[in-house]
Amino acid sequence: MSSNISTVLNGYKQKLSNLIKDKNTSSFTFDIDHNINNSNMFKLLPDTLNQALLQQIDTSTPRDVIQIPKAQPWILLLHHLIPTDLTDLFYMYFGQQKLRDQLLIQYVADFTAALKISIWLIQARNFKKWEKSLNITSKKKKQYRRNNKRNSKNSSNITRSITDNTNSRGRYSAYYYNKSLLY
Repeated sequence: MSSNISTVLNGYKQKLSNLIKDKNTSSFTFDIDHNINNSNMFKLLPDTLNQALLQQIDTSTPRDVIQIPKAQPWILLLHHLIPTDLTDLFYMYFGQQKLRDQLLIQYVADFTAALKISIWLIQARNFKKWEKSLNITSKKKKQYRRNNKRNSKNSSNITRSITDNTNSRGRYSAYYYNKSLLY
């Protein structure tokens, strides 16, 4: 999995460099590659990542807390958050807010999609292997659902609250970023 992520990170590091060189509106163009290469945004540190994953599996840590290693801010993209490491690069090289925001959102959307695809394929494959190892079939899943239905009153309330929540959030973008938000 780390080789797939490493490939995506290196590819999007190069895309960011090309994007800044092609469309920057700043006079600071001499250190583009240096700033991008020194950013933690595109570094993959497997030991740090494994430690964060082990903390999530550990039963002593609360389940609702997500441990995101600060040395790898690209993980925030998977949670629909834009890291300050990335916004700082855009603020440094794009002075016009409209252009900066447009390029940032497009870049983040593409980057996030590529990360999810590289991670999702492996997770889906591992999930299927796990199901096969336990001899779980689609027929068994259907039987389980049929035999373990929820009470209709509870499920209608749950459905209604999910629908209300979805409608109220419909006007917001999927990505949230704030230069002063530290993780």
